[in-house]
Amino acid sequence: MNWIQTHYKSLLIALSCFMAFVVFEAFQQLFYAENFNNGVPMDVTFSEVLKGGMLRWGLWLATSVGLVYYVRKFPVKSGYELVRKLLAYGGLLLLVLLLDIALAALVNMPADEKSWSVFTELFQFYFFHKAPIVFVFLVVVILLVHFFQYKSEIEVYIQELGDLKNTNSKLYKQMKTTERNVMDTAKVIQVRVGNRSQIVPLEHIVWIEADDYCVKIHDQQGKAYTLRNSLKSLEEKLPSDYFQRIHRRSIVNLKFIERIEWGPSASVTMQNGLELPLAQSRIKSVKEAMN
Repeated sequence: MNWIQTHYKSLLIALSCFMAFVVFEAFQQLFYAENFNNGVPMDVTFSEVLKGGMLRWGLWLATSVGLVYYVRKFPVKSGYELVRKLLAYGGLLLLVLLLDIALAALVNMPADEKSWSVFTELFQFYFFHKAPIVFVFLVVVILLVHFFQYKSEIEVYIQELGDLKNTNSKLYKQMKTTERNVMDTAKVIQVRVGNRSQIVPLEHIVWIEADDYCVKIHDQQGKAYTLRNSLKSLEEKLPSDYFQRIHRRSIVNLKFIERIEWGPSASVTMQNGLELPLAQSRIKSVKEAMN
């Protein structure tokens, strides 16, 4: 039932096309009977022709159930097995086709003329008259089974990819939050000095300046350490309670600020006497941080 609910629109379209074909075939047979005497009694009505057509196609649909089961159980999943599967499909399709023609002959045998000769004559008639249409019908059944099966698999894959994307997005946000929290609570920065790593406590950093593709970290002892990182990236990782960017080329440690000039030529003077320019766009954030 779940499968029918999922594919009911496609099934309705297929059923509508099938019914339209059966009705068209009934009109076609009646036209041939009236104009070319194709073996159908001249006094037959459209409803009788349609009833006979629906009976035949109903039987052919019923016999195709085995074909549907086989194709669903052994679908073509790769090009390597295509030839082998087509041979198997072809053999089964031929058996179903012959069975369908035999059933059509049996159903249409006159009640008072049931004999092997009559059956053979009707079999030959339906074979040459209906075999191409039945063959195309069975091929379409095989294609539709593959379509519905792969459509369901693709929908499952798309759902799994969507779930994976959402999961990865959540994990990424968690990692970014964790990374930010870790950097906010970190007490040191590790920099490379020659062949060794130098640990610089955050509380010893006076200010940080941009230097091309790197940054220079200045501590309270007057030493400078080069770190291969961008100023923007480092700004995002440093705790904002203590470090504020005052210019596109500098970040300062608030606790080492001696005074701030807020005028048109705003500047920040550090406790070691160093005067750094304060960008007008940064004045608001620096005031909020100082407050």
